[in-house]
Amino acid sequence: MKTSRRKYTTMAALCTMAVVLTVLALVGCKHEPEEDTQKELREKLQVEKDIRALAEKGAGTYKVTATGTVGNDDFPYIRQALRSLPNGVLVDLDLSQVTGLTELKASSGTEHSNNFESCRSLSKITLPNTITGFLGGFEGCWNLTSIEIPEGVTGLSSAFGWCEKLTEITIPKNVEWINNKSFHGCTSLYSVTFQETSNWYAVKETEQLITVTNPEVNAQILKLGTDNYDTTTSSQWGPFSFIKRK
Repeated sequence: MKTSRRKYTTMAALCTMAVVLTVLALVGCKHEPEEDTQKELREKLQVEKDIRALAEKGAGTYKVTATGTVGNDDFPYIRQALRSLPNGVLVDLDLSQVTGLTELKASSGTEHSNNFESCRSLSKITLPNTITGFLGGFEGCWNLTSIEIPEGVTGLSSAFGWCEKLTEITIPKNVEWINNKSFHGCTSLYSVTFQETSNWYAVKETEQLITVTNPEVNAQILKLGTDNYDTTTSSQWGPFSFIKRK
């Protein structure tokens, strides 16, 4: 009887040890690829590391050039790096050489949106020509002074609201749609040049043919960004929700 009990106890101990070893092996297998994936991700985001390193340099404007692949999913990291910089540290960000970036858009209520909203350290940005479709996502970049819209962009959706230091901008010929919040609050804006000036309409309840040949008048109207205009401009465009080209 005692021998049977001893055998049973020994078998139970061996079974328990086997279960523990199996669990440990599974845990090890589970964590190893996660660590590899995270390592690969951090190595890919060299631009984020370069931006964060500027925090130690003190006030000034610094050029950061990104190369390689910077995809749409990388933006939470880049955006948070820019937001983390102390006051007085400004970034001239060159993304012209990157691949994988296809869109920038206004926030959809998630931190995973690919945009630069409220990146107050951003003073200048150069975008790649791979960006097409609607462009948005620079609202609240108070110190942004210079940006060139890529030629493939077809519309501006709440793009540059409250970019208070933006002074001038050119609208490429492929842009066919601009909403009335795209330049709202750009108090320093004095020139908006349209490369294509024909067949533009202001749209609210009806459509009205408008003239966009005067860059200074364009800026005066677009930076107001609402349906209420002063008497010097309201007669030229009238209230609108957006303008479009036919």
